[in-house]
Amino acid sequence: MMHRRVAALLLTLAAIPPVSAELLSKTFGFEPGVVLETLNQSLKEAGLRVGPDPSSGDRCTIGGMIGNNACGSHSVI
Repeated sequence: MMHRRVAALLLTLAAIPPVSAELLSKTFGFEPGVVLETLNQSLKEAGLRVGPDPSSGDRCTIGGMIGNNACGSHSVI
């Protein structure tokens, strides 16, 4: 008896919010690849923001900032 191998790829285009915030505890979670500016816009309504302020904030991802130790000249850290 021969077994067939099947390869599969699942791709979803569901609308998953990239950022979730818990405002009372001032914590937030985000999906991989979230851009700093997107995260700050999501937190702006609550008067919060992420401390690092690199000049590439409109296109840098959070993971990339951590990996490169980027904080920017106006850092609040």
